[in-house]
Amino acid sequence: MRSIIPCAGLLSALTITTAAAAQSVVTLYATADAHTRDVAPNENNGPSERLWIGRGSFWGLGNIRTFVHFDLLELLPGNPNALRSATLSAYQFDSEPAAGGLDTNVHHVLANWSESTVTWANQPPFDPRVWATAQTGSSGLRGWIDWDVTALVQDQVTRQSHLGWMFKNTFESAGASRLGYFHSREYNADPSRRIQLNVEIPTGDAPVMTLSYDALRGGQNTTLTATGAAPGQRVYFIYSLTGLGSQRVPQLGVTLGLRRPSSAGDAVADGGGRAVLTRRVPPGASGRAVWIQGAHYGAVSNIVAAIIE
Repeated sequence: MRSIIPCAGLLSALTITTAAAAQSVVTLYATADAHTRDVAPNENNGPSERLWIGRGSFWGLGNIRTFVHFDLLELLPGNPNALRSATLSAYQFDSEPAAGGLDTNVHHVLANWSESTVTWANQPPFDPRVWATAQTGSSGLRGWIDWDVTALVQDQVTRQSHLGWMFKNTFESAGASRLGYFHSREYNADPSRRIQLNVEIPTGDAPVMTLSYDALRGGQNTTLTATGAAPGQRVYFIYSLTGLGSQRVPQLGVTLGLRRPSSAGDAVADGGGRAVLTRRVPPGASGRAVWIQGAHYGAVSNIVAAIIE
């Protein structure tokens, strides 16, 4: 198959040359996420637009364990030394009323699980090692909370093993409760605020714009959105079916982080720096990996990477 989305001819008009590696960011959105509760052991929350992370015992909500999975082994470089940093980010948009947060740890899951069936009662086992910690549940915080999972991603890329991660509070039997509410992968109002993994790799320019998508499904339309662009600039949406690389585009004065890039189309950024492109994903593209990046003169976005559903 030659293209994932119809080309607009950008790359036939611009010269592509190999350039020295810089540093760019690859964004992976979760392929599965769900929270579970000990007070409702058979409850499944996979379809919800909300992810609960923390502990809600004071409000009768129970201990919470939250599971998330990314296609990191298929979409990131196989060489762990190519990963400069990896940050797991979740957007806390609300919380139960409590000042200050509690430590929430990231653990490696040790068995397969399904978003549509996972519950407290059937949850997979996990490695007790704590790979990353951040505080969640403070009513004074509305915004991104980050976990540094660099060592965890490097370890899993090295071992070629990734069954997902679990968020769990340090203490589940006593102490204060702090419960935060986050956007899951089903959240469509602003896809850029879904739970995500951002990995820095030595290829392409550092991003200025932020790229996100609402869905990538064969035979359906997808909407690509770039924010943070210069108003009035024409933003080109560029994709690769072969992975990450370093490609110079002299006419735009940028180095892309894609190998063998092709154009999906372009759109002019509005006065707020937002450019939007809607294209149909071919039906035969399901199951294919794709890497997408936005660019205009002098600036690039992060790279979003996904397996087309």
